[in-house]
Amino acid sequence: MLIFYTSSDDRFTLLHKGNDLPSPIAEGASVSLSSGLLCLGGITPEGISDRCWLVSFNGKEVITDSLPSLPLPVKNASAAMIGTNVYLVGGELADGTSSNQFLTLNLNNPENGWVRLAHSPLYVSGASLSTQQDGEEYSLFLFGGRSKKEHHTTTFYSSLFQYRPSKGGWVEKKDIRNNGRPIQLSMATALPIGASHILLYGGDTGEIFNQIEQARYDGNQSLADSLQMNHTGF
Repeated sequence: MLIFYTSSDDRFTLLHKGNDLPSPIAEGASVSLSSGLLCLGGITPEGISDRCWLVSFNGKEVITDSLPSLPLPVKNASAAMIGTNVYLVGGELADGTSSNQFLTLNLNNPENGWVRLAHSPLYVSGASLSTQQDGEEYSLFLFGGRSKKEHHTTTFYSSLFQYRPSKGGWVEKKDIRNNGRPIQLSMATALPIGASHILLYGGDTGEIFNQIEQARYDGNQSLADSLQMNHTGF
């Protein structure tokens, strides 16, 4: 479902509401462009998707234009943009494990498809990716995320990595911290603010998530259901 609003005088006015996507889809990555919303991967009723769409609204109808598919179908990947290049990191694969793919697509030459770059520093999904000026150039900043291995509970990360396009490699920075202590965080939102800051908000520390996983491994489905139904969200 797509819903479009316009904002004025601190009020929202509904412009359009409809089932306009080529397929029902959730848990995809997205990047806002001046020409629309770029939607990357996700999960559909048929399974995890590699499809990429540019979704726009001309005031009357929704338009979806296909772009080159991802090399791997993934959901919960992370995406951001520097200049005309869209970057995508990680994502969850069909078997539930995480990918370390790091890709870029030049929107001026989309026919060249997605190009593989140096691997992500982690096998990760649900990370938060943002761009910001680092004093010399615009960089990518990759916050947290999570990684799943078969028959193990999911690992949640507190890490922060920076990627400078001119250098072509990832550099580990200080951990995500709250009141001076590292905090594991996945599925948060990262938003560049001003000239040099990134606002990181929301997200899941993994505490309840891991308890649910462990209860299922222990065969205690009633506890897993109870934990899930009473989860306060993030």
